[in-house]
Formats: sequence, C-alpha cells, structure tokens
Amino acid sequence: MALSHANDFAGTAQRLHVGLLVELLGAAVGMMSAREMEQPLPGAESRGVTSSKGMAKIPYEHDHRGMATAVEPQRTHMDTDHLIQQLADRAQPVARLLAPWRRTMLWLGASLLYVGIVVAAYLLAGGGLPSFIESRFVLEVAAILATAITAAIAAFSSVVPGRDRRFLMLPLIPLSVWLATLGHSCLQDWRMLGTAGLQVRVDWECAFPALVISTLPAGAMLLMLRRGAPLIPAVSLALGMLAAGAMANFGLRIFHAGDLSIQILIWHGCGAVVVAMIASLVGRRVLNWNDWVKRAA
Repeated sequence: MALSHANDFAGTAQRLHVGLLVELLGAAVGMMSAREMEQPLPGAESRGVTSSKGMAKIPYEHDHRGMATAVEPQRTHMDTDHLIQQLADRAQPVARLLAPWRRTMLWLGASLLYVGIVVAAYLLAGGGLPSFIESRFVLEVAAILATAITAAIAAFSSVVPGRDRRFLMLPLIPLSVWLATLGHSCLQDWRMLGTAGLQVRVDWECAFPALVISTLPAGAMLLMLRRGAPLIPAVSLALGMLAAGAMANFGLRIFHAGDLSIQILIWHGCGAVVVAMIASLVGRRVLNWNDWVKRAA
C-alpha cells in the first residue's frame, strides 16, 4: 500500500510539474507578443506611419500564482445606428437627372418653339419664304437640325459621370454633312456666277437676329449643363454652344434662304464652330465643378 501511495504521489507531482511548465511557456509567449506590438513598423518613423499594433499596450496583471495574464483593454464603440440616423435626418432630397435624350427633347422643344416664333415674325416682316426651295437647301437645314440634336445629346451625356465618352463624337457626322452641303453649294455658285459667287461681304443685318435667336437656346443649355457634373467643362460647354449655334443657324437659314452659300459657310457654319471653340476656352470658368463642390461642403 505504501508503494501504491508513492506511485500516486509521483504521478501527481509529474502532472503538476508539466502544468506549471505549460503556464510558464504561455506567459513567455504573451510577453514576447506584447513587445512585438510595441515596436513600430520598419521605416514607419520616416513615413509618418504608426503601426496599429503599437498604438495600444496590452496591460498584464498577476494572479495568485504569480502568472502574468493579459487584461482586455477598454474600447470605445461608436454608436453606428445613431450616426446613420443623424446623417439620414440631415440629408436633403436630390432629384435625379433625366436621361440625356430626355433632357435633349426638353431643350429641343423649348428652343424650336422660341426659334419658330422669332422666325415667323421675321418672315411676316420680310415677305415670307421664297417661292422655290431646292432639295439641297432641305438637306442643309436637316443637317443643321441634326447637328443641334446630336450636340445637345453629347453635351448632356458629358455631365453624367461614367457615361460612355463615345457619345461625345456624335455631332461629327451631321456637322460634316452640313459643311459638305455648304461647300457643294459654294461650288455650284462659282460655276453659275463665277468669282461673284465667292465674294464675302459683311452682313450686319444678320447679327441682331442671330443674337436674338440664340438667346434662349444658349441660356437654357447653360442652365441645364450646370445641373449636372461637368467633369470635363471645356468639352461640355463647347458641345452645348455648338448645339445652341446650330439651333440659331437653323432659324437664320430659313429667312436667309436666298443668300449666297459662301456667306452662309463663313458667317453661319464657321461662326458656330468658332463660338464652340471660344466656349471650350472659358469652359473651366463657366462650369467650375470644383468651386461647386467646395461651396456645397
């Protein structure tokens, strides 16, 4: 029996020794981890970066056996639900912009109504349309209107972030057709009238009607572009003014149907292109997206 008690006591002592050794190893590993967490990342001091591990030291306390055990640090939890509720209460309702083609239809309807009224007033005062209208004139007017529509679609697409940028090239096709018809008409005038068909004169009588007709299309286009996000303001304003210029030329061409083609090419077609180029130069000032963001902040 004494031998049996001795064996039991030896086994118990061996288990206690193993348990104590395991606890000592655990405490050593914990202290080494704490030292590693207190050390900054390599090169962090030169870059101004602080390790997330080194931002908080883990305190330790000793139990009744003298073993070091980690104490859970106190944390401050943000009330996420309360923050979300505050943001939701302060948020202002924002009306979503219509699709570019819908905005184009609104702009086109208002512009055509206004241009139609102005043109009708000038036709009544000047004696009406000419008795004979050539097919090339109809093609030219159709190309002008198509240029206005496609340029408006491209302009409204340019103020929508993430929109396909290929829409910006849309006005090139009708614009090319418009200028090509004018060039062909100039060639026909030269064959019929000689050098007299290519004479360019200053037409101040057309300046005031052009200014009156372009007022509403240009103003409405500018206001509608400012409601979007003009991340490329130079392109957006250039396309918008090209659309407004083409709309003005659409009205001017109707009651200037008898003018020489060289006059139309220089003062109407090239005039619209020059206005678009000038608009691209001042686009960053007129459609300054950065200033709008700063004011909203």
